[in-house]
Amino acid sequence: MTQRTRRNLSDPRIRKIVNSQTSKTKSRNIPKKRKGSESAPVSKFFFYFILFLMLASSAVLLYSRKAEIQQFLHEKLFNASSTGDVVPPHVPETGVVPEQAVEKGTAQSPEEKTPEPKPQQNALQPPISKPLQVEVLNGCGVPKLADKVTRYLRRRRVDVVQTGNYKNFNVTKSRIIDRRGNPENVRKIANILGIPVNRIGLKKDENLQLDATIILGADYNLLKPFN
Repeated sequence: MTQRTRRNLSDPRIRKIVNSQTSKTKSRNIPKKRKGSESAPVSKFFFYFILFLMLASSAVLLYSRKAEIQQFLHEKLFNASSTGDVVPPHVPETGVVPEQAVEKGTAQSPEEKTPEPKPQQNALQPPISKPLQVEVLNGCGVPKLADKVTRYLRRRRVDVVQTGNYKNFNVTKSRIIDRRGNPENVRKIANILGIPVNRIGLKKDENLQLDATIILGADYNLLKPFN
């Protein structure tokens, strides 16, 4: 058996040596933590996460404002071209007229430019005439009389808006009522049907929106649609 020696702790030197040895032993047993070993991964993850959020939000913002951005760029380019920022390649920037053009007499100053003639659209395009609008009324009671006259007028480009019966069937002579006060148009209709001009009456009614009202009488056999 080994013999243990008792340390005399009353001696200050021995007590100092024992305390130093004890502190070293405790420090060895306690595991040391590396500085920043746990905080470094967390900080890197947080940094990349924030960067990802910024990039994603920027992409979403640009996509949502895509139409506005295109319109803005279009307006910028249009304004730049309309204000004369872009100089045409055939126009000299210095404004100096070449000597050859001066000798030939073909150069003109900006104040002496002759205005371009405007196209004459009226001379090329004929005036558009509105078709005559009429109504045909049966005043003698013959079945389908108004329908036959309607087909005859439409073949001659007269717009028959409506057909029907007159308020009575006692009309002996066919006649025409002018609804707009335009005798020239009503005479055209009378010539198409063969009704004498002296049977044209005037009774304006703007609410009907018609040029004339045709009333067929018992003399319908004398009209052009039936000859």
